[in-house]
Order: sequence, then C-alpha cells, then structure tokens
Amino acid sequence: MSIREAPVILDKISSYGGVYSETTAVRHILSYHGVVDTHGGNPISEAMLFGISGGIGFAYFNFEYEGYEPTLYIGTAQRYKTRFGQYMANLYKRLGLEINVKLTKSAQQAEADLLNDLAHERPALLHVDRGYLPYYAEDSEYGDHALVVLGHDDKSHNFIVADQ
Repeated sequence: MSIREAPVILDKISSYGGVYSETTAVRHILSYHGVVDTHGGNPISEAMLFGISGGIGFAYFNFEYEGYEPTLYIGTAQRYKTRFGQYMANLYKRLGLEINVKLTKSAQQAEADLLNDLAHERPALLHVDRGYLPYYAEDSEYGDHALVVLGHDDKSHNFIVADQ
C-alpha cells in the first residue's frame, strides 16, 4: 500500500475522535466495514456500543465513622477490574464479532502479525501503552489504550492509525 492511498482508507471511517479509547476503536472498525444502526442508517455511536455491552455503571458510597469527617466515594465505570484488552468483552459477544486475540512478547512477531492482517485488509484493534505513542504529550504510562491500525506504507514504514 502507498501512503497516497491513506485518504481512501480514512474515508471508510465515518467520524474521528471519541470519549473512551476501546469504544472509539470498535466504532472505527465497524464504520470501516460499513456497519450502521438499523433505525436511521447512521454509524454506530459510542453510547450505543456501551449500551449493547451492558451499560455504564454508577456507584456512590457515603462513609461515616465516629471521630472522622464523612467521606463520599463516587465511581463511574462499566467494570472496575478487567484484564488487559477485555473491557468490552460483552460488546464483542453480543454483536457476534469474531475476535482473534494475539499476544506476544516479541516486537518482531507483533509487527509480522499486524502486517499480515493489514495485507488481508483487516484493520487491527491494538491495545497499547499510550505513554509510548509519539503524538501524545505525556510522560505517564497508560497501559490499556485502544487504537486501530488501518494501513501501512512499506516504503516509509508509516502506519495509518485511527485513534481517540
């Protein structure tokens, strides 16, 4: 693929940006494949993806102990503890998506797997550490950030990425 083909690939994505990295990435992949909602023919929204996956949770706890000021804890999340890359497992299951998870400690094997998927026109949803991405201005590590790789230019060795 030539990097000049990037606009054609990127035109397959209906909109960019998002709130949560994994729902944004899933939305990008569904849009790439032309998936739309059945009611209005619009691209699937992140809100709909959260709903399909089981909804967003909210909890609050008021702790009152004698001799201490009351403390309020507010939590907003779908789940509090998940394994790396499994936050939206219910979503994939409920949509009937076939997920092929590849884990390796080898950078060479990871690149080979990614290039193979791209050669077969299969965009790849990757879970990465955002702190190592050159376009995020952060020093901190964020170990479970999802993005989609849509293409690769063999000459420049650049990747076409759709991110949050």
